[in-house]
Amino acid sequence: MNMKYLQGKRNFQLEVKEKPVPIPGGNQVLVQVQACGVCGSDLNLLRHSEEFMPLGHEISAQVIEIGPSVTKVQAGDKVVVEDQTACGTCSYCKNGETCFCSSMYSLEGQSGMGEYLCVHENMLVPYEGLDAFEATFVEPLAVCINTYMASGLPMNGNLVIWGLGPLALMCVGLAKRFNTGKVICIGSKKGSVKNDVREKAALSLGADCVLYASDADLDRKIKDRACGRIDAAIVTSPPKTLPEAIETASYGATIVPIGLDMGKNSSVWLDIDQLIFGKKKIVTVLAEPARNFPLSIELIKNQVIPVKKLLTHKIRLTDTEQFQKVFSEDSGVIKAIVINNAE
Repeated sequence: MNMKYLQGKRNFQLEVKEKPVPIPGGNQVLVQVQACGVCGSDLNLLRHSEEFMPLGHEISAQVIEIGPSVTKVQAGDKVVVEDQTACGTCSYCKNGETCFCSSMYSLEGQSGMGEYLCVHENMLVPYEGLDAFEATFVEPLAVCINTYMASGLPMNGNLVIWGLGPLALMCVGLAKRFNTGKVICIGSKKGSVKNDVREKAALSLGADCVLYASDADLDRKIKDRACGRIDAAIVTSPPKTLPEAIETASYGATIVPIGLDMGKNSSVWLDIDQLIFGKKKIVTVLAEPARNFPLSIELIKNQVIPVKKLLTHKIRLTDTEQFQKVFSEDSGVIKAIVINNAE
């Protein structure tokens, strides 16, 4: 039996390909993908990659078949698939530094935007109480949890979030739930259909205001809204916005950049004197290996982050035309997911 999967490269060239459905052996598990979120990193590959690349890592699935040595899941279980999982046995893992794991389990080049995956059982996190679409938010929300925690935002501290994409919006929800200070979002340019939809979502999640990089005198407006003090900045927007995020942050602030480019615009100029004399810290976060998936599941289940309000588009796996249309036009997209044709 064959299965379909999606790959893509620059200029949003997408191909639906076929290959045999893999057979699980040892500790491997065959899962049927139910839905897969479209991440900013997928979009960056579709803008910059010269070669066709696998797409998708925000995966909800159901266990179909297990290898002979599998003990942690069984056929029928609903699971979220981690795209990178700590091995638990390397020297870093044994020393309690799993974030530096040197031999992670991975998707091994498989597209999460496909009909089936064959992965190690350690990569699966069973869940209940969510539907398959909500479960695609587990991975990106876990990224936001890690990012928010890395910011070290003090109680009643003020936070500026650069960007209005799904990660930025979920960071808004986390900050307003676990902190009582001001949360200010910075979008790129006011007036587009997409940014209008996202501004409304940011305000509904608790953002105190939404400003735009195109606004005149942005620095003053940010400081006015924050009453002069910005304790932390989370930068989900492209790398080119990082220098301004650093400049507007206050003395002693922490800046957490998670916005990637994956092309020639990944390099930026920074004023190191400003960082040192301002006692500002840049803390990077990478979602490899996966962390905080169980916590993410609980936050979604308890509606701490109402992810269904962020889900605006469902795209059939084989409908490459709709995929291109959603992301090439001003479509009002917040979060899109790719679903199997049978769903």
